[in-house]
Amino acid sequence: MLSKFIALTGIVCFVLFFTIFSSTTYAHTVSNNGSESEGWVHGTHATSKTQKYFYVVGTEQFWRDRFNNGASYTSSETGNQLKMVNDSAINTNNYVEAQNVSNATWVARTVYNTSGQHKTTWWIQFNSAYKNEYSNSQWDRIAQHEITHVFGLKDLYENYNDYRLMWWQAGNYTGLTTAEKNGLKYIWGY
Repeated sequence: MLSKFIALTGIVCFVLFFTIFSSTTYAHTVSNNGSESEGWVHGTHATSKTQKYFYVVGTEQFWRDRFNNGASYTSSETGNQLKMVNDSAINTNNYVEAQNVSNATWVARTVYNTSGQHKTTWWIQFNSAYKNEYSNSQWDRIAQHEITHVFGLKDLYENYNDYRLMWWQAGNYTGLTTAEKNGLKYIWGY
């Protein structure tokens, strides 16, 4: 009888611990997709607020630094709500790499698979053919732009949004605007 009580107590403690201390946000449906005039548009989003990724073998330290800085900006500008965690290929299918594609028009991109509104896997790719076209700080914000795609914001195309992080053309990004932060808050419920 005592062993059954101890086992039951252990199970209850386990459930309570994960209920109280778990910070995982599971996939959910977003009903408001924002708009250009609101300064944010929802696309598809990752399944949790903390995303694991790995660097493809051979990814230069330059690109790792750019991605790490972009991830740091994203985390800081969302009050540490949205995070990127470097892990191994065994634990995630999300990855970051650089490719040299001189005949391509893209500077960086996020490629992904989806199920409904949710990104099930994603790949962020930097086009190293454009490495010398942007400063390190511009590349950091380009990385942040791509990371923000993972968390659910789409590109903006109306000229009045040309100062926002999610403006479709790479360049003079300065970080998440208040409207974009509000869009992420809406998507993630924080």
